[in-house]
Amino acid sequence: MGRSRVRTPAWSFLFSLTKTPYVVLLIRLVFAAIVSGLAVCPIISYRLWQVLTAISDVECGLGTYCGGSPFPSSTTTTTSSSVTPSPILNAPLAPGWTVAGPCMILNNASDLNGVRWSIGANTPERCTAYCQTAPTDQPPHYTYAAVGGDATGCYCGFDADYNPVLARRAYDSECNLRCAGDPTKSCGRWDRIQVYTRTPWSPPPLPAGWTVESPCAVDNASRVLQNVVVTQLGDNTPAACASYCRSLGSKYTFAGVEYSKECHCGTGWKGGVVAPSAPTYDCTMPCSGNPTDPNGCGGAWRIQVYKYSP
Repeated sequence: MGRSRVRTPAWSFLFSLTKTPYVVLLIRLVFAAIVSGLAVCPIISYRLWQVLTAISDVECGLGTYCGGSPFPSSTTTTTSSSVTPSPILNAPLAPGWTVAGPCMILNNASDLNGVRWSIGANTPERCTAYCQTAPTDQPPHYTYAAVGGDATGCYCGFDADYNPVLARRAYDSECNLRCAGDPTKSCGRWDRIQVYTRTPWSPPPLPAGWTVESPCAVDNASRVLQNVVVTQLGDNTPAACASYCRSLGSKYTFAGVEYSKECHCGTGWKGGVVAPSAPTYDCTMPCSGNPTDPNGCGGAWRIQVYKYSP
């Protein structure tokens, strides 16, 4: 009588392999690698964060988030039946108020110390008017206002509650939440805030004989100063740059700070043509010599210019 052949299931064959010494060793190595991988996950995550931060710095160099151009303006949203205009970012404000941060990332550096009210008919104009008259134990009322967080959010604060060099700029188009009081105007977003102030801009401290020629001007690849010498200063500030330019010779009567570390020394405006002005909030990149100075040290293609007059 012949013997019948019994087929061994594939899974049984594979299971038997796991009992061989070499396969057992391989399984142990794979398991050890997985455990090690879990142990170094925080390190990997930290390195990934560093890479993403570096990418953000590159964007900053292109003028994406730290002053300069391009800052995309409001766009239009297309629907199946019509084109709906995006809400207006630069809406009217109460008299005496100006923009301090057109569209900022909402965090503890921009939320004006978290003092927030809900205004049912909220708009930038109504919020700034409210902050100017809102009750406070530090008269004469609040000097900063902001809309964001939601359509009714109105923040009020003082000069000490907002430092433009610590607040992070966002794309203008990201402040696209329609205001509760007027849907044609923007009131930030759940994670974005629009900041305003009624405190006049104050010039930075400068050495004797120097004055501010332009609080913030538009630079370009050809440079806007005549006979310009550009130097990277690790301790750059408006005062340090002005002193450095004087050390190069008496003909350098113009100085300017740009992109944190850059100190520009020149003999005047190139060709006698004054560079176009830009909003002062475009020149708030932190100075390498004093990162918390609210005046900042220019931005990407934005320069704050000083002039020496003996």
